[in-house]
Amino acid sequence: MSGDNGIELLKQLHEQYATNDNDKSKKVIVFISNLSFVLIGYGYTIWNFDSNKIVQLKAITIASCLVLTLLFFLSIHFGYTTRRDQFIIDRIRKTYLREDYDKLFKGQYNPKDKGMIGFLVSYYFWICVFLNIFIIGIYITSILVFQQNDKDHCCFCCALLINVLVNLGYYSYNYLKYFNINSKSRT
Repeated sequence: MSGDNGIELLKQLHEQYATNDNDKSKKVIVFISNLSFVLIGYGYTIWNFDSNKIVQLKAITIASCLVLTLLFFLSIHFGYTTRRDQFIIDRIRKTYLREDYDKLFKGQYNPKDKGMIGFLVSYYFWICVFLNIFIIGIYITSILVFQQNDKDHCCFCCALLINVLVNLGYYSYNYLKYFNINSKSRT
């Protein structure tokens, strides 16, 4: 470690990780709150459903899935940018800590060479998984209700397929951005 600069860097890194850890807890609480709000609203609509309110059920299904999709996109974005920033932090550490880097970190906090599943920081990945499960669940529940009360449920089958494909496309797009950064970090 190179003198005062190295010590100052370590202080900043420690502070950054403490701040990020606290921020992670806040994000999970906000996520659970938003998810609860959407699912309670949808559940209330299903619970009080009667066949005269098919239009309202279609509207709440679409609104619920759009909000969950927005949360999915935000989770992907935040997960990608967190991983991207880890590349920058990794370079700073290696520059200032030099030979002490490996002794100090022992392979932890390595942003490199993550696969399609691991490129997002773990809690963002799990948020995305659960959001997609809830989106699919809402569509399937609505489709089952529509089959009994409305003959026009094919549009919701198509909407489910489109929603899942858009989510997978956005996930893949961000993985490709990560892959490009990871490839450049090897050179």
